[in-house]
Parts: sequence; C-alpha cells; structure tokens
Amino acid sequence: MNKQAEATKRKAVQLTKYVEETGRCTLVSELVDFVVNNYDKMVPHFVHDPVITLLSSSGYVYADRNGHVVGTELFGNPQTDKDCYHLDQIKDLDLEEWSYSHPDEEIEGEHDILDFGYWLKDGTYERPCYHWRVDLEEKTMSDIVGDFISARGVL
Repeated sequence: MNKQAEATKRKAVQLTKYVEETGRCTLVSELVDFVVNNYDKMVPHFVHDPVITLLSSSGYVYADRNGHVVGTELFGNPQTDKDCYHLDQIKDLDLEEWSYSHPDEEIEGEHDILDFGYWLKDGTYERPCYHWRVDLEEKTMSDIVGDFISARGVL
C-alpha cells in the first residue's frame, strides 16, 4: 500500500475509533466528506499501484510505469500554496528523457522531482532542472574522492 493510501486508511481508522469511543456520529459525516472529497486521489492508488514516486518539498507525486500520474500527496493546500498547486497539475512524466539521461538506473522507486521533466494538465512542458543534476553529480564525485582519500589515510 502506498503512502497516500496508508494516510487515508489511518485517518479513517482514527475517525472510526473516535466515533466508537465518544459516540459522536458527526464524525461519520466527516469521514464520508473526506472520502468524497479525496475520492479522485484515492481511487487511482487502489487501481494502479504507483511504481515511481517523485519527492518534493511540497509533497509527493505518484506515477505508474508509463509515467502517468496516478495521485499526489500534498503537504499544503493547492488553493493557497502555488507549489502545491503546481504539483497537483502534473499529468505525465517524461520517462524517455529521464531514461536517456540515466541509462544505468532503474526508473522504479523514489526520485527527486527536480530530476524529471513533465507535462502539466494544460499541456505545458516543464524541463528537468539541469543545473541541479550537474550540482548533484559534482557533489557525488566530490564525496567519492573524499571517501577514497580518507580511506587511504591521506588526510
């Protein structure tokens, strides 16, 4: 079960337990409202288990093996937070570009969103953050060299 489905299940269990303990039936309607308002985001997770998770400071984007976004888990409100709104607008990931740039890496798993190009629901294409890729590669090489030097006792 993915993170969004787990979070939804935890919320439902909490609300159900609270209703049972307190006898307050108003929370049942809260649970129904929650499920109705999040149905579009919940159902794809049960139908298409995501294999790609993009990590962002504003939330997670879940995609299937074809790069189609099947859901998001946002850390804020997309109506008031422009970064959350942007994440919520991602429709498809550019798997071809990513695979070309990372020929020896597996696409399945967790990745930083900056490493992917993607299309928004309005058809706009957002390129990967190329300077982020360069910075990451330089940092990785620096770490490897530092580890090698430390292991040899040069420093």
